[in-house]
Amino acid sequence: MVRDIRSREFTKQKRKTLLVRLGVGLLLLLLLAGGVIWLSLLDRLQIKEIQIFGATVLPASSLEVEIQKELQGKYMWLFPKTNVFLYPQKKITQVVREKFPRTKTIETSVLNNKILKVVVTEREPFALWCNAVPTETEISQCYFLDEDGFVFDHAPQFSGNAYFKYYGLLPFEAPIGSYYLSSTTKFYELSDFVEDTKGMNITPLYINAKSQDNFELFVFGGGKIMFDTQADLMKVAERLSALLKTQNLVPRSGGELLVDYIDLRFGNKMFFKPKLP
Repeated sequence: MVRDIRSREFTKQKRKTLLVRLGVGLLLLLLLAGGVIWLSLLDRLQIKEIQIFGATVLPASSLEVEIQKELQGKYMWLFPKTNVFLYPQKKITQVVREKFPRTKTIETSVLNNKILKVVVTEREPFALWCNAVPTETEISQCYFLDEDGFVFDHAPQFSGNAYFKYYGLLPFEAPIGSYYLSSTTKFYELSDFVEDTKGMNITPLYINAKSQDNFELFVFGGGKIMFDTQADLMKVAERLSALLKTQNLVPRSGGELLVDYIDLRFGNKMFFKPKLP
């Protein structure tokens, strides 16, 4: 009997101790949460100003407006997004890149606990993507490509060949934000191939894609070179150079092919069709 009474008293004491610990723990948790909320609301820890650096073509004022939108409101109706430790850095980066495709990189940092510093770098025009080869009755709409093959902005109408042009593959209506090729590495190889041909006494004008792997390179004076990017384009360029020299397919003055086409899509077997007189 005595043992049962002692056991019950011990259980009550243990339960009481547990309740006290839970109460203290809950109180500490509430104090901690209150402290965090208080700190997040401190005026001296709020972003008051946005400064944009690196924007030359990009409209700095429009960038600031979009970033300001992302700083509005609170997390869970408690923590302000303007807090220097809590501002939505990743979301700002995502929104700026989506709404301003010319943006190549964006970095954010906080100065003096009140200024959000935003540094952007812009994509530079490398070539053009155009929706169709122009004709006497139709003018093509062109867009700027950067060195990665990314379409980032409308291009004005250029006279002459200020930029090399790429055709095909992309949706005609909305190419901005797309890559010409799914692999940037493949685009580097493609653009290097174009550069290689410039050293072969011919003048490349534009590329027309028949598919993701099959391309036609058109050159000044007429004629085209057909090739497949599944092959090593450095070796393809070497074979093309050897063919042009051994068969005398370009005049010494340079710039024009003396054939209608050269087909390099079959490995070491190369085919060409002479121009009709």
